[in-house]
Amino acid sequence: YKAAVTKAKADLLSSIAKANANAKLAIQKGIPIDEINSVTKTTIAKAKAELKLDIQKAKVEAKAALIQLKAAVDKNNLS
Repeated sequence: YKAAVTKAKADLLSSIAKANANAKLAIQKGIPIDEINSVTKTTIAKAKAELKLDIQKAKVEAKAALIQLKAAVDKNNLS
């Protein structure tokens, strides 16, 4: 679980860094600031939503693994 969350957070930071780099390039190309801000905000919002989904997925997977582990332990205790 922790590894999945750490990766998801790293992906978020990478997306933010990429959005900021793209914004700097857009400024150099003369694209209007309002347009740049809109695209950057959308990109960052998408990355945050992906982080949230990745964390939820990691929780579900961790819970499923714990349930399987408990079932295996219970089975061994009954034997």
